[in-house]
Amino acid sequence: MARYQQARQSRVTRVASTSATNGTIFHLPWPLTLARDLAITAQGGEGHMRRLDWLYGYAAHAQLAQTLADRISLQAPGQIH
Repeated sequence: MARYQQARQSRVTRVASTSATNGTIFHLPWPLTLARDLAITAQGGEGHMRRLDWLYGYAAHAQLAQTLADRISLQAPGQIH
């Protein structure tokens, strides 16, 4: 589980960083809001989702399964705990 926790920690760090950045962007003062709104409009809804696919498309169960599979493959045959 330590490997899973390690993998999750890097993701949690990235989520927190992205959240802080988005908070700054979404709460810009006028007139910076004009540039922000133009950039958001230019990327469109699909661009926004592509940019954040790593966040919204994440499958935690797949990460856990991969971590467990890696752990099993590192052990000698017959020594699964």
